Amino acid sequence: MLESIFTLVFFAMLIGFGMFFYFVYSKGEASSKRIELDEQKMVEIALMVSQLPEIQCTEGSVEQGACIDMLKLMALSTTSDHPDFKIHYYDLFTYATISIKTVYPEVDPAIPLKATITVADQSGGTTDLYPTPAVDNVEKTAEFTFYDGQPTATLDAGDQMNSRVVLLPVTLRDVRSDKKYFGILEVVVYSIERKMA
Repeated sequence: MLESIFTLVFFAMLIGFGMFFYFVYSKGEASSKRIELDEQKMVEIALMVSQLPEIQCTEGSVEQGACIDMLKLMALSTTSDHPDFKIHYYDLFTYATISIKTVYPEVDPAIPLKATITVADQSGGTTDLYPTPAVDNVEKTAEFTFYDGQPTATLDAGDQMNSRVVLLPVTLRDVRSDKKYFGILEVVVYSIERKMA
């Protein structure tokens, strides 16, 4: 009788250990799958951005691959604060921050990094339509952030905000001076890791 009870307890412990190791393994699998999906999403967003017709270089009416028009990029950067902009691009980029930075050659200070288009405002004055992007005078680089979808929700206790970054080389072309720049497209994708209950 006692042997039967010990045998049942032994098998119950064996089943308990088996279930414990299975759940630990499946949690690790789910975590690695989430990371894989985040990385795939990051690459998809980077490729989408590099092929956006809104910023792609054109020669006549033909789009040139792997080239970003700096004037179009400046125009897109200025409209990024508009609510309709966020709604339109949220479906494509969701929780991501997308910026492009010139790397080489140095940005020529003689060529203004803004369009010289001004519009009349209601008070009778004029306003620059395209404000100057962030320019680093030491490194002589320009950075354009045209989508900032960083989550603003508050995190619950134990939740963790993760971000992953992908960098892609791009060619930037300033059509006013017909000068080309080498740049880096930076895509930061955010995800929230919820604690397990």
